[in-house]
Amino acid sequence: MKQALIEFGRDIIRQVFGWSKPREGKLVFTRNAFHKMHEYQLTEQTLLDTFRHGEVVDKGDKIQVTRMYANYSVGMWYKTIYTPSHHNLSSEKRYLIITCWKGGEYHVRI
Repeated sequence: MKQALIEFGRDIIRQVFGWSKPREGKLVFTRNAFHKMHEYQLTEQTLLDTFRHGEVVDKGDKIQVTRMYANYSVGMWYKTIYTPSHHNLSSEKRYLIITCWKGGEYHVRI
């Protein structure tokens, strides 16, 4: 009971301040996404951070996530990979990264 109240309180604070829980799951990259990673010099860790903490825009079966960093933005399109429920193995959610990109550098005017 106490744990449930603590989680409820955390959810209220997240909603008030606009924070969200990080998304969980394993990322699987398409060949195109892998090539784009190298083209934009993005690391798997950067894409994982973008996936976990970025802003989500739902576009039906594909979902876009973007995240602003200090001088640039990173974005990606992904789909959820559904696994058959007849497996007895405890499966982790998996997401197929379709493509990714890195936005231009942003300069702050003083």
